[in-house]
Amino acid sequence: MSDNPLISVVIPVYKVENYLRECLDSVISQTYKNLDIILVDDGSLDNCPAICDEYAEKDSRIKVIHRQNGGLSAARNSGIDVARGEYITFIDSDDYVSRAYVEQLYLTLRTSGAGVAQCISTSKADCLNDKINPEYEIYSAHDAIRGAFLNNRVVRTAWGKLYPMSIFSDEGGRIRYPEGQTAEDLYVIPLVFDLAGSLALTDSTKYFFRVRNDSLWHRPFDARKLDSFITTSFLEGFLAPRYPDLLNYLQWDDLRLSLYILRRALQSEPEDSPIVSQIYQRIKKHNLRSFMSSPYSIKSKIIVSFTRVLPKKLAFKFLKLIGRLKGEE
Repeated sequence: MSDNPLISVVIPVYKVENYLRECLDSVISQTYKNLDIILVDDGSLDNCPAICDEYAEKDSRIKVIHRQNGGLSAARNSGIDVARGEYITFIDSDDYVSRAYVEQLYLTLRTSGAGVAQCISTSKADCLNDKINPEYEIYSAHDAIRGAFLNNRVVRTAWGKLYPMSIFSDEGGRIRYPEGQTAEDLYVIPLVFDLAGSLALTDSTKYFFRVRNDSLWHRPFDARKLDSFITTSFLEGFLAPRYPDLLNYLQWDDLRLSLYILRRALQSEPEDSPIVSQIYQRIKKHNLRSFMSSPYSIKSKIIVSFTRVLPKKLAFKFLKLIGRLKGEE
């Protein structure tokens, strides 16, 4: 590479002692060396704090922040506040990356002239590669935001991307993650794409994300899942004056997510509970005809249609059956 800017890598750490070393080893072995590695110990009560300190002792690029538990958003924000790089990327501490992760993202960002770069992520451990791919696709801010709602090639996650630090600075947007709530990635990503103006997507698999049964979105129902409704409400206000044609995509995404949350809630909540009623009424308010014109699969449309058309009790039985078929119990 002809230039060598400092790139910050922010890694929130919480209760991942079985995976943390693999994550950190993948980061310190990057082919791109000029890194500012920030480990944010979010009050983890296992062996993670000691592991963080151990790695900091053997690699001078690593800085450790020990803080009281405040959640993923607060941990990311703590990392952003002390980051010194010209660019910044986020990695979850139970995931790991290709040795060429940072180099690939920086090369893509630099050569494309885009505002943000993203690589391909995978949950299959043997799919990562260290080969640099010079090719990329450019998405406008509008198309990148639409892609985030579809969550297909453009993903809605904080990780797997490289951002200019200016997006998080006072002079730029000073974007921060919403503390105290979940669904934080989708809350922030449209703001980032809007400020960045464009996204360069490299068709190169450089990020491995671990699917864990004990994560918030995969374990049995937790009321914090309802935070996604707060995100939807916020994004309605954000999109309306800027990208009004994307409001349908937001609503379609909200409907699909609401169905998933309802399936989870029905596993542990009484069918007449206030939470179940709240989610069900939210689903009923969505425009079914609009969703049927969406780009989602026929399977998704059938599930939505049956849930809306069937009487409530039969709809709940149908959703419980779908949950069992998907192994959600």
